[in-house]
Amino acid sequence: MKVLLLDGDISLYVATTQHETEIDWGDDFWTLTCDFKSVAQTLDQTITDLVKKTKVDKVEVCLSDKGNFRKDINPSYKSNRKSSRKPICFVPARDYLIDNYDVYIRKTLEADDVIGVRATRPAYSEVCEYIIASPDKDLLTVPGLHWDYREEVIHQVSEKQADHFFYTQVLTGDAVDGYSGCPGIGPKKTEKLLESCEDHRDYWIKIVNTYESAGLTEDDAIMNARMARILRWNDYQDTKVDLWNPPI
Repeated sequence: MKVLLLDGDISLYVATTQHETEIDWGDDFWTLTCDFKSVAQTLDQTITDLVKKTKVDKVEVCLSDKGNFRKDINPSYKSNRKSSRKPICFVPARDYLIDNYDVYIRKTLEADDVIGVRATRPAYSEVCEYIIASPDKDLLTVPGLHWDYREEVIHQVSEKQADHFFYTQVLTGDAVDGYSGCPGIGPKKTEKLLESCEDHRDYWIKIVNTYESAGLTEDDAIMNARMARILRWNDYQDTKVDLWNPPI
């Protein structure tokens, strides 16, 4: 059975933002409205289109929990978004997905992590073929089948490729998510630093040396790794997160 793991958070933001409308009533009086019926139709159409394109048998919509384990260990995680508002219809649209689709929410996890855990469960690999559907590049740290929104094809991300991208994120950081990585290290420098790495030990030695050369510590590298790590099945057991630890 083919199962599509959909990043519901992004689908919600796209649909609700798309149907917000500014109204100028005159005399400097403006309001912002949202047509919920249109939002629901957009969500339905988005999912219908993905089912047709990917030819899956089932869709599992993954959503973020209200709690977030990353914020518990690093209060600055996504702190740059505190002043940003959610779209007007976000909450009722989220409820609409929960009421009408097969939705998965897990305690303290973001939608990315829910996808990562479900996509890498070995016990289900023989009966389910999971396809990850998210335009978020962070999901490339999860091995498996991925739907490419731009090319509209399914492609395979190997475990080696996923691990390489994870270690790349540890060095470059992610400004959008509020963790900085190693100062002065961009994508090109990172690729050159990591191109000869063969295993987890090689990667971590290079990363720690790079952080220490920038005046930081291994603890700083570990914190960034824990922010970058999209959970896999063995990282989350009995509603508890097993935080990532260095391979050596």
